[in-house]
Amino acid sequence: GTFEADKRFLTRVIQGARSKCGWERLDYCPNEEIMLSYLDRFEKLIRRMTVNDIREDSLARWLAEAEEVVLYHWNRTYPSDRRFPLPLAGWTLARREEFPGSSHEKITKEVYRR
Repeated sequence: GTFEADKRFLTRVIQGARSKCGWERLDYCPNEEIMLSYLDRFEKLIRRMTVNDIREDSLARWLAEAEEVVLYHWNRTYPSDRRFPLPLAGWTLARREEFPGSSHEKITKEVYRR
Protein backbone atom coordinates (compact mmCIF):
# COMPACT_ATOMS: atom_id res chain seq x y z
CA GLY A 1 0.00 0.00 0.00
CA THR A 2 0.85 3.67 -0.02
CA PHE A 3 2.06 3.70 3.58
CA GLU A 4 4.80 1.15 2.88
CA ALA A 5 5.71 2.90 -0.38
CA ASP A 6 6.03 6.19 1.53
CA LYS A 7 8.31 4.50 4.07
CA ARG A 8 10.51 3.13 1.28
CA PHE A 9 10.65 6.58 -0.32
CA LEU A 10 11.67 8.25 2.95
CA THR A 11 14.32 5.59 3.52
CA ARG A 12 15.76 6.31 0.05
CA VAL A 13 15.75 10.05 0.79
CA ILE A 14 17.62 9.40 4.06
CA GLN A 15 20.15 7.22 2.23
CA GLY A 16 20.65 9.97 -0.33
CA ALA A 17 21.21 12.57 2.38
CA ARG A 18 23.61 10.21 4.14
CA SER A 19 25.63 9.88 0.90
CA LYS A 20 25.66 13.71 0.61
CA CYS A 21 23.47 13.75 -2.49
CA GLY A 22 22.75 17.40 -3.28
CA TRP A 23 24.97 18.79 -0.52
CA GLU A 24 27.01 20.65 -3.16
CA ARG A 25 23.97 22.87 -3.81
CA LEU A 26 23.79 24.06 -0.21
CA ASP A 27 25.12 27.49 0.63
CA TYR A 28 26.70 26.10 3.82
CA CYS A 29 28.60 23.01 4.90
CA PRO A 30 26.53 20.81 7.25
CA ASN A 31 28.20 19.31 10.28
CA GLU A 32 28.49 15.76 8.98
CA GLU A 33 28.75 14.08 12.39
CA ILE A 34 25.61 15.77 13.71
CA MET A 35 23.72 15.32 10.43
CA LEU A 36 24.49 11.59 10.23
CA SER A 37 23.41 11.11 13.83
CA TYR A 38 20.05 12.76 13.13
CA LEU A 39 19.62 10.80 9.90
CA ASP A 40 20.27 7.53 11.79
CA ARG A 41 17.63 8.41 14.38
CA PHE A 42 15.13 9.49 11.73
CA GLU A 43 15.66 6.27 9.77
CA LYS A 44 15.09 4.14 12.89
CA LEU A 45 11.88 6.07 13.58
CA ILE A 46 10.63 5.59 10.01
CA ARG A 47 11.50 1.87 9.94
CA ARG A 48 9.64 1.22 13.25
CA MET A 49 6.60 3.27 12.29
CA THR A 50 3.38 1.42 11.52
CA VAL A 51 0.14 2.59 9.97
CA ASN A 52 -1.33 2.55 13.51
CA ASP A 53 1.07 5.35 14.47
CA ILE A 54 -0.71 7.77 12.12
CA ARG A 55 -2.96 10.08 14.08
CA GLU A 56 -5.40 11.91 11.87
CA ASP A 57 -6.04 14.58 14.52
CA SER A 58 -2.37 15.58 14.87
CA LEU A 59 -2.32 17.86 11.83
CA ALA A 60 -5.30 19.87 13.05
CA ARG A 61 -3.72 20.26 16.50
CA TRP A 62 -0.36 21.19 15.01
CA LEU A 63 -1.96 23.76 12.68
CA ALA A 64 -3.84 25.29 15.61
CA GLU A 65 -0.48 26.06 17.27
CA ALA A 66 1.61 26.87 14.18
CA GLU A 67 2.52 30.45 13.36
CA GLU A 68 3.97 29.73 9.92
CA VAL A 69 3.47 27.10 7.21
CA VAL A 70 5.75 26.67 4.19
CA LEU A 71 4.30 24.91 1.14
CA TYR A 72 6.11 23.88 -2.04
CA HIS A 73 4.30 23.40 -5.35
CA TRP A 74 5.75 21.73 -8.43
CA ASN A 75 4.71 22.47 -12.00
CA ARG A 76 3.38 18.93 -12.35
CA THR A 77 0.41 17.05 -10.99
CA TYR A 78 1.15 13.91 -9.02
CA PRO A 79 -1.32 11.29 -7.83
CA SER A 80 -1.79 11.30 -4.07
CA ASP A 81 -4.01 9.88 -1.42
CA ARG A 82 -3.63 12.87 0.95
CA ARG A 83 -3.80 16.60 0.53
CA PHE A 84 -2.59 19.23 2.95
CA PRO A 85 -5.86 20.67 4.29
CA LEU A 86 -4.70 24.22 5.00
CA PRO A 87 -7.76 26.21 6.00
CA LEU A 88 -7.00 29.66 4.60
CA ALA A 89 -9.13 31.50 7.18
CA GLY A 90 -6.69 33.23 9.51
CA TRP A 91 -3.64 32.61 7.28
CA THR A 92 -2.01 35.22 5.05
CA LEU A 93 0.31 34.53 2.16
CA ALA A 94 3.42 36.38 3.35
CA ARG A 95 5.78 35.45 0.53
CA ARG A 96 5.83 33.55 -2.75
CA GLU A 97 9.04 32.64 -4.52
CA GLU A 98 9.55 30.74 -7.76
CA PHE A 99 12.78 29.03 -8.72
CA PRO A 100 13.97 26.27 -11.07
CA GLY A 101 14.55 22.82 -9.63
CA SER A 102 16.92 20.13 -10.80
CA SER A 103 14.07 17.97 -12.13
CA HIS A 104 11.26 20.54 -12.42
CA GLU A 105 11.10 23.71 -14.51
CA LYS A 106 9.45 25.65 -11.74
CA ILE A 107 9.05 25.18 -8.01
CA THR A 108 6.89 27.64 -6.07
CA LYS A 109 7.53 28.22 -2.38
CA GLU A 110 4.72 29.83 -0.40
CA VAL A 111 5.04 31.05 3.17
CA TYR A 112 1.80 31.52 5.09
CA ARG A 113 1.62 33.33 8.44
CA ARG A 114 -1.10 34.00 10.97
